[in-house]
Amino acid sequence: MFQVSVLFSRFFSFFYRAHVFFTCTFCVRLMRVGRSMSTGFLDFIAPPACAYCQRYLEKRAVLCAGCLSRIQPVVSFMVPCTKTFSMTVFAAASYKEPMRSLIVAKRWSNIVSSMQLGELIWEKTYFKYAAADYLVPVPLHWSRQAWRG
Repeated sequence: MFQVSVLFSRFFSFFYRAHVFFTCTFCVRLMRVGRSMSTGFLDFIAPPACAYCQRYLEKRAVLCAGCLSRIQPVVSFMVPCTKTFSMTVFAAASYKEPMRSLIVAKRWSNIVSSMQLGELIWEKTYFKYAAADYLVPVPLHWSRQAWRG
């Protein structure tokens, strides 16, 4: 079900981006009508469902509210880089279900999953209070995770 939704969203993504090139108001209105029709058609063919528990969703999202509430944040910790320098590492959540489903959905360049993942990172972590210069995603390979424990 989710793969069908991804295929349709990739097909219609051309129409979403094409309105940037039009300058007349008629063309912009025409693109808005086309966008709403394509979204309605997509919801009819592949209704939005939670990527983890497959429940029907009222609005276009990747995970339902129940699955989002099951995601627990990881406690931040200090990583010693050298003898005199250490840095604080923040993680939104561990790479377990249902967070894994959200990240896998993001890999297919789904805009909805990107927005939901960004909101989750903002809500579940302490980036609001940190004076961070960069925000860098760092995936951990399964063999390295097994080695670290």
